[in-house]
Amino acid sequence: MVRRIALAVVAMVLMARVAVAESNYLADAGWGTLATLTNIVYMPTKIVYGLVGGLVGALALGVTAGDLDTAKGVWSPTMGGHYVVTANMLRSEEPLLFVGPSYYKSCEPVAAQWTDSTTSQ
Repeated sequence: MVRRIALAVVAMVLMARVAVAESNYLADAGWGTLATLTNIVYMPTKIVYGLVGGLVGALALGVTAGDLDTAKGVWSPTMGGHYVVTANMLRSEEPLLFVGPSYYKSCEPVAAQWTDSTTSQ
């Protein structure tokens, strides 16, 4: 009985060492450091871009007498996207989106129907 327990403990210790040997802590630390240094410049830039886009969108909302589609057309790309860069983004394992998705892409089917109905008359 004691021999089986000792054998199981030895097997677990050997398996744990194999798992540790496969990890590359220095590479992970390097990517994490690079992501941190990148965020020192990226995050303030993205925040300023989003704030300016928010203000321009509000101005567009006022100038167009409350046309929310125009304001969303400014707000969606400027205030969307990622505000933090991760190590996976730097390794190209995840996309990095500085500019958010366009609001007008969701309006394209409606715009196509509108142009079809106005040209057929």
